[in-house]
Amino acid sequence: MWHYFVANRESSTPCLQYLCTFWMGYQICLSACSMSSAIAASPTVEIEVINEGSRSILAPQEWAEILGKAGFARVSIRSRRSGDTPGVENIGSARQPRYRVTAFLRNDRIILPPSSQFNKRELGNIKEWLRKLQQGDGDASGSLQGPFGLSAAQLDRMRNQMASRVDINTKEKPRAAVVDQLTANQDFSLAISALLRQKIVRTERTSQELKGLATGTALAVLLRRVGLGLQPRKDGTRWSVIEKKRDNLVWPVGWDSDQSAARTVPVLGKQVETQVVTLSLNDALEQLAARMEIPILLDYRELAKAGINPKAPVSMRSGRFIYSAVLRHLLRQHQLTFAVRLDDSTQPFLWVSTYDSLQRLQP
Repeated sequence: MWHYFVANRESSTPCLQYLCTFWMGYQICLSACSMSSAIAASPTVEIEVINEGSRSILAPQEWAEILGKAGFARVSIRSRRSGDTPGVENIGSARQPRYRVTAFLRNDRIILPPSSQFNKRELGNIKEWLRKLQQGDGDASGSLQGPFGLSAAQLDRMRNQMASRVDINTKEKPRAAVVDQLTANQDFSLAISALLRQKIVRTERTSQELKGLATGTALAVLLRRVGLGLQPRKDGTRWSVIEKKRDNLVWPVGWDSDQSAARTVPVLGKQVETQVVTLSLNDALEQLAARMEIPILLDYRELAKAGINPKAPVSMRSGRFIYSAVLRHLLRQHQLTFAVRLDDSTQPFLWVSTYDSLQRLQP
């Protein structure tokens, strides 16, 4: 074969050119794919900016545009509240990190943790700060902590402790008895004072079925109703029941999904035929949950604060709608909405509450 090409150099030239072109194209494709994979693998970073005042009335909008161009996945800007501190939290997992940055806007400069300051003309420097965070080699990444001051690995361990599924029926059962059953024979210890235990004992029976949910999410629902919550100890092995106050961080009723609602719960986009009917909100949600085969949980604490009776009537008209439209139509009649959440075993469910509550819902 070699002798053939030597002897027939002129006739083989087009073939060699074709092979060279093919090989170069192949290498370029490989390089592009590698770059694409690296970009796709970069952790998502969202940012919440605490606005401490600016001389420009358009500063929030201008900074939202700048931070969006820098590569932050989601940008929100609000005024300062008590307890706000700068920082970076991993709200994902150790294997698949997702970061939430809390920054300050002060004197027309953005202050990114721990103390990096940039003006509006330093887009390139902001991009570099973000790149370093995503690659784990910046100042901010050195002090990364997740919720409750836990590292990503500790948070994963705590979530795994709470991931076992509830295997008992809970509806209309004494709340204290259900809490006891859910924490019995677990791999974690739970500390609760006598005073707070009496608060649980004195409350009404549980209002909804939690069977099949992760234990941590079920406990968060049960305790939230009576103004309490779970808080993991910083050693990552023990838990406490505490009073839920405004500045207290407690174990959440589920976690945000990295995917859209439609991807997380595909049935929300499926069509269903409805008829003219009036029934209680509770009954309507139970029917939808059974048909959609997904838990729908009511935030009884927020409903009570808003004076909304879960037994109040809702009405439906006849037609063909997707499930999400049916659900929103029913909930709007009492100024309610829903969010897609994941329990501690990553199973999706729907959390129904007031608009205000879901806007400020903490992880």
